[in-house]
Amino acid sequence: MRVLLLLLCFFPQVVFAHALYVVAQQQGTQLQGDTYYSDMTPAAEHYVAVFNENDLKTPVIETMSDKKGHISITLPNDKSYVLVVEGAEGHKATLNVPKVASNTAVNMPSCDEFTQLRKDIAQLAHKIYWHDILGGIGYIFGLVGILLWRRQAKK
Repeated sequence: MRVLLLLLCFFPQVVFAHALYVVAQQQGTQLQGDTYYSDMTPAAEHYVAVFNENDLKTPVIETMSDKKGHISITLPNDKSYVLVVEGAEGHKATLNVPKVASNTAVNMPSCDEFTQLRKDIAQLAHKIYWHDILGGIGYIFGLVGILLWRRQAKK
């Protein structure tokens, strides 16, 4: 038991069992994005607030995500904004909204394509891979092995 407490004190890890994520971008005065949980279910009908980059206390716009977790907001101007999504049970996601240039060229991807690409990249970044799990198990076995070796050396 002492070993477990010692490990927790010296190796704290943040656990995202059911974290809330937001992916969004601003194109001119349009802000579009998606919000979802770590298990890839959409964060449907969650509170969404848009703040000026310099004032995080007073929201510029307050709204809700739709039933598919999609966010579509018309902003008052082309400034930089911070997007905050709050879900149930204290879940909260904050994003400094990146700006995308207006697609005036014929072959430029649309805003929806950028949003989908950002969402795909974010989902891959938050995915748990088998090598992560096996690495964690190997780490635990290594620590137990060191503890058993030290215990044997004392005898």
